[in-house]
Amino acid sequence: MHPATLALLRAPDAPNGSPLSLTETRTQRRGEIITGTACAVDGGCYPITGGILDLLPESLTLSAAQRSNFLWPTTAYYEQVWRVRSLSLLAGEPFPVRREIGIINRWLRPERGGVFVDVGTSHGLYARDIASRLRQSGAPGTVIALDIAMPMLQRARELVMQKGYATIDLVRARGQAIPVADGSVDGVVNGGAFNEMGEQARALAEVRRVLTPGGCFVCMSLLAGRTRAGRAMQRALHAGSGILFPTVAETNALYRDAGLTITDQERYGLALFTRAVPTTEGSQQ
Repeated sequence: MHPATLALLRAPDAPNGSPLSLTETRTQRRGEIITGTACAVDGGCYPITGGILDLLPESLTLSAAQRSNFLWPTTAYYEQVWRVRSLSLLAGEPFPVRREIGIINRWLRPERGGVFVDVGTSHGLYARDIASRLRQSGAPGTVIALDIAMPMLQRARELVMQKGYATIDLVRARGQAIPVADGSVDGVVNGGAFNEMGEQARALAEVRRVLTPGGCFVCMSLLAGRTRAGRAMQRALHAGSGILFPTVAETNALYRDAGLTITDQERYGLALFTRAVPTTEGSQQ
């Protein structure tokens, strides 16, 4: 956690969204806080451990899908086993990660620089690519990667350090309470975690709140099946795991109600890519 990034963050339990400030540094390396404590004037204090800021309480109410992200097999193999194959299965056609990343970056344009937030980062796939493009372009930028599962963030930290993307700051936080100030983020991304969130309307309202007027949200989400059998299977999966599978119309209504205008959208099987910007007077979806 870098001090400059910490200054951008806000305490989730503070009534006025108070900025966080460093109150204790126990370990620091190359300008990065490895262990320490950050506090808010009218909120609580939060530990920084292994370079990761933890803004969540120890006990959370989680769905089965969310709880699976705390288990060792998921933590260890999520990206290298499932993530690299998932879109090909969901899209029904060859869909390697580089193709997915290509769509995200075509719409996000991280090379312009700015502040970017990856919500539900898991192993940091999107965050690492954004950091790489920022470095290649030479544009100033900050990448904040959020997840509720500390084991996922710890694995993301390992990958970040292996790739040398030390500009990524990892934070344990919820997408329904993005810990940054209003209108301070140039781009928010989400890859699949949107379907596990439960409070999707609240999550999109948070995206709208944190985006700058020229910012955008780019999301890869999952859709309801097109066949009766597929939808029945998804209903059973929802009952057991809590994962939601809205239709395109339901998804777009959530965006509209949150104050987001969809500018681009592409569907590949059950995978839906959407780019949205803050709704302004006169804009339409």
